[in-house]
Amino acid sequence: AGDGAIVVSAAGALYRVSSEKSELLATAPAQIRFILRKGSALLALLDDGRLTQLSGSDFSAVELVGPDEHTSNDAATTYANNLYVLDRGLGAIVKYEGTSRAFRQGTIWLNNKEMLQKSNSLAIDGNVFVITQEGLIIKLFRGERQDFAYHEFNPKLGATTKIYTTQESNNLYILDRDTKRVIILDKQGNIKDQFTSPHFDNLLGLAVNESEDTISVLNGRFIYSLAVKK
Repeated sequence: AGDGAIVVSAAGALYRVSSEKSELLATAPAQIRFILRKGSALLALLDDGRLTQLSGSDFSAVELVGPDEHTSNDAATTYANNLYVLDRGLGAIVKYEGTSRAFRQGTIWLNNKEMLQKSNSLAIDGNVFVITQEGLIIKLFRGERQDFAYHEFNPKLGATTKIYTTQESNNLYILDRDTKRVIILDKQGNIKDQFTSPHFDNLLGLAVNESEDTISVLNGRFIYSLAVKK
């Protein structure tokens, strides 16, 4: 949110959390798997595969029809009003093209079983960044792998690491649950900052403010605010 508040999900509900208070926004019809944005709209992709949109203090259904072979939502992100979903079992990324009110039927946008069956997170800024379960960051453009020499991590990234970025962001943000770390890379692959703490024992997600000088990290039931060096 523009005022520094962030939106988090817990026990199938959305909350707006600021330094002053926590406010219930709405309760979802199933557990929330991913919180997403499409323009100014706030979407929730549920564990059962349904897509919903926050409307006032309630959720409304958004039709989401994928290809027949698409069965699991292992990671998801939005870019240019489109929805991209990683299906690890299929070894593919499914694209749902956004319209003003809905999404068109999904199509297989990228099919690479060798890479995507071992991946667990993706982020898109025009390029596609994928993190594999082997701790590798792969950069793709129009489905083709690009050279991306990044600083080697010590210890290496864990098997459940997540990656975040946006078209407007200058950085890649990495949430490494296995090594209890938050890492910031610039898009040339240089480490700008990294944070670790014994308190990071259940890292769930992160959000970055618009000026990219503060990261909010959700760890279990607690939110930690991290100041980013310029």
